[in-house]
Amino acid sequence: MNIMPIMWDKMKRKVRINKVAIFTLITIILVLIVGCTLALNYFGKESVRLKMKGYSSKVIDKIIKDEEITKYALNNKKDNLLIELINVDEFKFSNLDKYKSYKKDNKDVTSKDLVYLVNNDYTEYDYSPNLIEFINSKYYLKTRLDRYLAYQEDHQDLEVKEIIKRVNSNIDYDFYTNVEKTDTSYGYQMICNKHYNIGTYVPSNIVSVASTYLKPGYGGYLDKEVYAAYIEMYNAAKKENLNILVQSPYRSYNTQSSIYNNYVKKDGKEKADTYSARAGYSEHQTALAIDFATKTTTGLSNSDFGQTKEFKWLQDNAYKYGFILRYPKGEEYITGYMYESWHYRYIGKEAAKIVHDENITYEEYFTYYVLKK
Repeated sequence: MNIMPIMWDKMKRKVRINKVAIFTLITIILVLIVGCTLALNYFGKESVRLKMKGYSSKVIDKIIKDEEITKYALNNKKDNLLIELINVDEFKFSNLDKYKSYKKDNKDVTSKDLVYLVNNDYTEYDYSPNLIEFINSKYYLKTRLDRYLAYQEDHQDLEVKEIIKRVNSNIDYDFYTNVEKTDTSYGYQMICNKHYNIGTYVPSNIVSVASTYLKPGYGGYLDKEVYAAYIEMYNAAKKENLNILVQSPYRSYNTQSSIYNNYVKKDGKEKADTYSARAGYSEHQTALAIDFATKTTTGLSNSDFGQTKEFKWLQDNAYKYGFILRYPKGEEYITGYMYESWHYRYIGKEAAKIVHDENITYEEYFTYYVLKK
């Protein structure tokens, strides 16, 4: 029997088997390599690793937009505060430690408020709804926050809006206390009241008021621009057969001193202070204020001038020419003076429109729009 063909067949089968085995082994190895590569690529993805830490897809989308936040999230445990804050528009990762510190001491603070308070350096203040209400209120000034809060402590029955109004008008201080010198560089928007003293100031740009515009028996001076604005207003009213006349314009320091002292002798200091300014505190000394009258009525009586068609016209139109009613009804506690329907003050057309449209006193306007502190 010839065994050579048989052995040759066996050898060929063995070679075929070895080839299949080698091919299979190589295939397995390649599959393992590809699988491991794919697995490494998959599990190496930042989004996958963040997912494995417990972050939602929505949060992950925001995290991976910032390299620094991504690095922090990957190298630390799941941060629940980060999840809350990253959805707030003004969130700053650089302030994360400050957010955490403030949140630790103020557990009730909302995410939005937390971000705002920390970003705007309010961390020295304990969180409260009142704090946020102050900050979000119109006419709020950060420089006066301590005063708002102190005033609120003693007047808890008042709304935040009213507290801001009072503090901005400086009536958290008694009249004629904490007095500052009037800054005359503000020109037509300077302030002179029971908290701002103008001293012996003498305006330099004054002109004589022509007799045409004066109540018979009176005279005086006004700032040149104020005089021009008044004439424009006078002419507009005249077209409607109204006569808005000047009764009392500029008064010097000495004149005001004499007037005030006479009132004190007559009614006593406490009462005189309700309707007359002390020397150095009178708007008339600025040459920007006018007491109006008509030919038949005096400019020193609400029951007189306050009932005229001229007064009603002024209420609707004075602001168009830069004038405001300086001591309005109901605001005596703010201005420090009784309601005076005749007393108008020039502050310029733009400013007068704001005072008119927003229905605020000049005290409020000056602090918020001019002083800004």
